[in-house]
Amino acid sequence: FDFLYFTDKRCDYDDEIISLGGEIYRITEKSTLRRTYGIYKFLKYNNSFYAVHSHTLFNTGFNLLASYFAGCKIRIAHSHNTSDANDTSFVGRLYQKSTKILINLFCNCFKTNILYGYKYFSFRNFCNVKSTIV
Repeated sequence: FDFLYFTDKRCDYDDEIISLGGEIYRITEKSTLRRTYGIYKFLKYNNSFYAVHSHTLFNTGFNLLASYFAGCKIRIAHSHNTSDANDTSFVGRLYQKSTKILINLFCNCFKTNILYGYKYFSFRNFCNVKSTIV
């Protein structure tokens, strides 16, 4: 199991991930488009990743878009959030709606919460996982 972080800061589970044999990779681009392209390049040229589990609320749409075009077979969207600060402005709501569309287009496994309209979807084709980026 490997992790792709969008920060260069140390995170809570770093020691545990490393002690269990996981790798931590980082893309620190601030621009959504540059970060999305960075994810695509990372996954495309490190083609040992069969699955992506994205856990970044609405930004998950861009992560799954990149992983789809990079050829990842399993794309999981996951979040525990029940609300988002972006829903207070027109631009924020537009961002939410557009990223929900990306999530629904490029995710083949959902977990129920704010992102998916509180619907359950099931895992499909979850086998032969060579390596998973979380």
